[in-house]
Amino acid sequence: MPFLDVPNAQLYFETNGESGPWITLINGHTRSSKDFRLLARNLAEAGFQCLTFDNRGSGQTKTVVAYTFAEMAQDVYALWDKFGIKRSFVVGISMGGMIAEIIASERDISGLVLISTGARQQDLNPLGSAPWGSTLEDVSSRMSHYFTSGFASRNKFLVDAMNKQILLAIQNDGFEERALEQRAAIEGIDNQALLERIKCPTLIIHGSEDQIIRIEAAHNLNVSIPNAELRIIEGAGHLLLAEDSKTLAKSVVDFCQAHRI
Repeated sequence: MPFLDVPNAQLYFETNGESGPWITLINGHTRSSKDFRLLARNLAEAGFQCLTFDNRGSGQTKTVVAYTFAEMAQDVYALWDKFGIKRSFVVGISMGGMIAEIIASERDISGLVLISTGARQQDLNPLGSAPWGSTLEDVSSRMSHYFTSGFASRNKFLVDAMNKQILLAIQNDGFEERALEQRAAIEGIDNQALLERIKCPTLIIHGSEDQIIRIEAAHNLNVSIPNAELRIIEGAGHLLLAEDSKTLAKSVVDFCQAHRI
């Protein structure tokens, strides 16, 4: 299994592609690198190399003590060192976007894509931090805020499968406890002062109907980050990888192609 030992953790990672500029994909709260497999293949086919991994508190990554948000950013640097990555595009979704903001403010990167994210804890709807519960009804109620009602009704089997997967993880894999660890790490996060330090080309993508991180947060990022552009996906909610994966993939590929060296 591909693991990297870092202080107090073992990071699970995957790579796609044999050559080309690197793109590092960072997922959101409780989500694992599995979500990125289709996008990573699309990017590899477009001539990029992709690095994906499970954040502390997600997927197959193993932790032994509490951790900080700064350590989650340091994990990316450790992975870059392993692969000798000097420069990379960085794509961050939701919580992963906040990690990506820290990285872009500290490192010289090729470009930044921020998806369904904000800069501060106050940008997060408290619904996104509520307990998951212990029944399928509890999980379904919580997840209903992540999708638009139209998408959920058109894709009932997909949404039901996701809800059942989360419930199984709650019952067998300590999902709720790990979610609490991530929420503790993000407590009080405020990247607002870092945004002006981000000098690389930046693409901000947000669903117009996002209930977890409202669209106002995307507008704030757009005016606060130099060299930023904002793309709104009309009628979409928070989980754009599920709701409009084709539009999202094309946006990321086109942006990285435009700024590849």
